[in-house]
Amino acid sequence: MLRNLFFFTVFLFITSLVHAQLVDEDFETTTPDSDVSLTDWTNSAEVGTRLWIGKEYNSNKYAQFSSYNSGEANEGWLITPSLTLDGTNEFSFEVNIGYWTHDALSVYISTDFDGTDIAGATWDDITSNFTIPQTPTGGYGTFDTAGTMTLTNYTGDAYIAFVYTGDDNAGETTTIQVDNVLVTSGSTGIQNLQENEFKVYPNPATSLLNINSGETIKNVVISNLTGQIVKVHQGNGKSKISVNIQELPSGIYIADMQNANGKISTFKFIKQ
Repeated sequence: MLRNLFFFTVFLFITSLVHAQLVDEDFETTTPDSDVSLTDWTNSAEVGTRLWIGKEYNSNKYAQFSSYNSGEANEGWLITPSLTLDGTNEFSFEVNIGYWTHDALSVYISTDFDGTDIAGATWDDITSNFTIPQTPTGGYGTFDTAGTMTLTNYTGDAYIAFVYTGDDNAGETTTIQVDNVLVTSGSTGIQNLQENEFKVYPNPATSLLNINSGETIKNVVISNLTGQIVKVHQGNGKSKISVNIQELPSGIYIADMQNANGKISTFKFIKQ
């Protein structure tokens, strides 16, 4: 009886957190070098013929757009599924830049988009809430969080769009890569824990668990609910780390993060 009650409680805990993830897209189901085609997402070429495509590097998949060698001007829209917002939601994503020549990425939100008529909808430009790198000008950088925006001013149905603009004929050919798009309720997802000492995202996670700390991370020890240690990740003197949890079975885990001063902070996360 107690055992069944325990698992029922765990089930309710998992369900409540999963339902809090309005969007949790890591693009791992995309096909490399093919147009991004995800359920309920919109991928549209409003100018030119190119669309956002799936790419893969070091076993990580993501969405990418570039006007390089397109021979035309491009405006490509990648739009999330419909979101039901309540004013407490948080929105974040990761971005990487390649061969920067111009500011190519804009981020918009709409509350009157009907799912088809992009030009006929009203789109608020929310790009300034995020940090979009302007380097490197040669080669590729590395993925990092673009920041987190609390969608305080938005309630009801809404859509978020990643918009690439470029022109190969004008030399505007920056490569934009987007990954780990996350929209959550304000109470879960990117969690501000221990008075904002660190952030953990996404939660639930499928492959990588990102930890941003205000202090140097010594290590992270992950245990299952029976107390068995299943993974130890060394911080290597960094304050931002990504822990590969892809091999862990689905379930709830407890992580102890120790900083360089020996202080331990504990949090729970779900591996999907």
